Amino acid sequence: MYGKPGIKSINTRHALGYGPGQVPCVAATRGIAPGILRSRVLRSRALVYFAATLLSLFLATPAAGATSSTGTTAVVCNVANSIETSFPSQVTFGDLVPANTGYHETVIQATVRSNAPWKLVIRCDQPDGKMREWNGTAYAENGGKLSFPLNWKLAGQPASAYKAITSQDAVVLQEAPATGAGGRTVSIDLGQKASYDDLRLAAAGSSYQMIITFTATHLY
Repeated sequence: MYGKPGIKSINTRHALGYGPGQVPCVAATRGIAPGILRSRVLRSRALVYFAATLLSLFLATPAAGATSSTGTTAVVCNVANSIETSFPSQVTFGDLVPANTGYHETVIQATVRSNAPWKLVIRCDQPDGKMREWNGTAYAENGGKLSFPLNWKLAGQPASAYKAITSQDAVVLQEAPATGAGGRTVSIDLGQKASYDDLRLAAAGSSYQMIITFTATHLY
């Protein structure tokens, strides 16, 4: 095709350096001066490059950090089997009267707190269960002892329920249930007889004595 005199006809596709599919069709650019056309194409290229750059920056930008996070934790425990006891540190019969052939009595109250079933046993430090002479700090060597052993029973039981205490464990309560926080108080009667064979101790600080041990244990 021929153009105006003095201007060569151009094939815009090759004059602008475009390959197939990269420039507008020849019909759309026909009649536009080559300089203007090149300027427009370069401007279009710049816009496309700018848009591509913005898109790549947007895609490369990390998302904003979270401002909160929620998690859960299970709190777990169990309760240990526990037991505790309290007893008076001392009880006394006072002066025993030999003429009284029955039992002289006093009471021990033992309190037990347990969160599981338990039992209570009793024993003393004398194999024969007889109170010995005590000089205030220890048992007197070759000292005297009472003629009758100390006896015990649960409070409220008849006198026939008395049992002589020994150095072997004897069951006071068996299979008692858990007490709860209030505990359970067990009252135990102690009975002691006296004889005219028993002498009064004259030395200051001396008395007849024995040590009783109560033990509360869980049932497993």
